[in-house]
Amino acid sequence: MRKVNLNTLFFFSLVATIPLLSGAVHPLVQGIYTFLILLISGIWLVLNFDSLGFKVFSFKPWLVFVILGFIILTAVSLPLDIIKLISPVRAESLTNALETGQLKDIATSLSYYTPGSQYYAVFGLALLLFFFFASAYLRWEQNQQIILWIITFIGTAEAIYALLQFIVPSIGVLWIGTSSGNYPSGTFTNHNFYAAFLNICWPVSLALGISMTGLAIERSEMFKITKKNLTALDWLKLLVYKANLPYWCTVFMVLSVLLSRSVAGIFVMVVLIILCRIVVPFPRSIKITISAALYLALIAFGLMLGIQGIIDSIFIIPTTVMAKYHFWTTSFAMLKDHLIAGIGMGSYQYMAPLYMPDITEIPLLTHARNEYVELAIELGLPVMVLFVIWIITGLISQGKRIARMPRKIQKMTQDEIIIIGSVFSLLGFLIHAAVDSIWHTPAITLYAVTVLAVLTTIMTKEKTEAHYTPKRILPEKKAPKFVPYKPTRRRRQG
Repeated sequence: MRKVNLNTLFFFSLVATIPLLSGAVHPLVQGIYTFLILLISGIWLVLNFDSLGFKVFSFKPWLVFVILGFIILTAVSLPLDIIKLISPVRAESLTNALETGQLKDIATSLSYYTPGSQYYAVFGLALLLFFFFASAYLRWEQNQQIILWIITFIGTAEAIYALLQFIVPSIGVLWIGTSSGNYPSGTFTNHNFYAAFLNICWPVSLALGISMTGLAIERSEMFKITKKNLTALDWLKLLVYKANLPYWCTVFMVLSVLLSRSVAGIFVMVVLIILCRIVVPFPRSIKITISAALYLALIAFGLMLGIQGIIDSIFIIPTTVMAKYHFWTTSFAMLKDHLIAGIGMGSYQYMAPLYMPDITEIPLLTHARNEYVELAIELGLPVMVLFVIWIITGLISQGKRIARMPRKIQKMTQDEIIIIGSVFSLLGFLIHAAVDSIWHTPAITLYAVTVLAVLTTIMTKEKTEAHYTPKRILPEKKAPKFVPYKPTRRRRQG
């Protein structure tokens, strides 16, 4: 058994603890995590770069480097003549400021808020280093299994804590103490962010459970062989067996997404469930188990929340969509004035009040409630188009890969089902970003990067390891040996 070193322990501890600190949204907490990632991951990658290099990763980070370089460029002070060529509106505002202050020969940045651009450049670099660091350690199958279990257990812990919040609203958010009200959110400060986090975790948990189907079947067959009549205690042992735990964790997380009453979170969850039903070739026993568990969860949700609460959650969808659509279309005025270079990362909350004076609620102006709209405004249209093309090509590539997988679970490997779960987890991360600003929560972004590292590590093993032999979900049944029939003559008696 391979010993766990300090770097591996740091990797596991980071993934396990960051969601529990309110998603690390506090600047001090996020700064500490960013510093630790840059320090430990950076030193480790520098010391091991010769043995690793970029060839061990199937993920091509060129676009990430382009985006990080562009963010840094917008935070660097440039002469006014260059700013006039790139962003005329920014140059005009600077000229007016210089005339008002009677100043001359002053260089400034393209970003309206330079500290914000510098902050996102540093945090983006930390995420990139963490991805390479995680990919290197996830090459070992043992580490891969551990990280999948950590994601499963942390998601379940968040789900159970939210259920307690629903039963006893006075519990409030962990460490903060504020009441969650009618919207349980676990240790997160916002129920939408909480639902987005669980939609990253439960597809991984479900894939982990399916990958261990063979162990569950072997356990049940062993019980049937050793015992003629199974008692209630035996059935309970089977239900709580290690291979079946991820299914129960998935049910808890799905129920908690419903209890959060996040419209976007519930919509994303339903989409992912439908895709799982279509893509994953579930055996009949798993279909019955999961369907029964989900129906029980829905019934429990209805009894606890009440039918009126469900109806209110459904009828509020059109109003929410129209309000956000108006918010997005109004924000496009900023993109129109800063089409090439954008306004700079972190500048949205300072520019939004100037373009939307009719909105007086300050919390609504911090983000665009759509990560793609906000990135287009802050980075400019050219960089955003490259980013969207990169995402679409990646999804198409993974979609083709999943389409080539066998349609029977008996022929699928454990790595293939983990790939499906990882793709669905990242798909939920991308879909939810179209209606909420979830990428600004460090815990959600870090978990998405971790799942991406799991996905790319499996793909890299298939390409680079010559003796790669993935394990099947269900062990192949050996055909019985053919024994020719030999007739025997009966002896005559007497």
